[in-house]
Amino acid sequence: MDRRVSERWSESLPLVQRVINATPHLATGAPPVRMLFGDAVQLDRGVLLPFRDGAAAEDVVVEDYVQRLTAAQREILRASQEHQDRVVEQRVAESPEDPTSFEPGEYVLASYPNRPPSKLAPRWRGPLVVVERQGSVYQCQDLLTHKVVSFHATRLKQYNMEQTEDPAAVAAVDAEEFVVEAIVAHRGPRGPRGNYRRNQLEFRVRWAGYQPEDDTWLPYREVAELAALDAYAAMHPELRL
Repeated sequence: MDRRVSERWSESLPLVQRVINATPHLATGAPPVRMLFGDAVQLDRGVLLPFRDGAAAEDVVVEDYVQRLTAAQREILRASQEHQDRVVEQRVAESPEDPTSFEPGEYVLASYPNRPPSKLAPRWRGPLVVVERQGSVYQCQDLLTHKVVSFHATRLKQYNMEQTEDPAAVAAVDAEEFVVEAIVAHRGPRGPRGNYRRNQLEFRVRWAGYQPEDDTWLPYREVAELAALDAYAAMHPELRL
């Protein structure tokens, strides 16, 4: 709609279309043309020189046409940049002063320091629950292991609680893990004084949503960080964990 290119809009239209199709989209991180066609489509086709239809095509002076096209592209890029600047300014103005501020008890997602642990893993870890804030560093509790991990504010974003009623279930699915409901039994040899050795202990784990026959015996090292073990040890002081 820019006045300086409106007289020859049919020549400018492919440039506008090319800018739109070649601009990475915010949601996908890739330009639309690559999402649809990969690298099989050449966006410059028909731009440098117009399509011709045999003898019916009008003769074109290449130099004049290229000059007009260059000028049109310059104006289109200028208008496109101005539009993007206005969008950025508007979003900055509407953004909160501290966009990475979270309160204790809120659920958040954390980015991985380098890349996800596997190709099929989600891009964000969690959800986790915020326990405490220390400046720009947040103490967040893992919903599966209940361990508290520190994250810088720049690695966190708000978790949308409307997606599920049970954030722990989401964390379990994303981590390809099961949620521990409780530890119900233990076994292992006793020493000469009747005491247990941790490295020889096994614990019977009951999984949330599963039947008792699906219980699993796991060694101490695999349950050592579970809150369920703390609760079980409180009822069995003879373990001395």
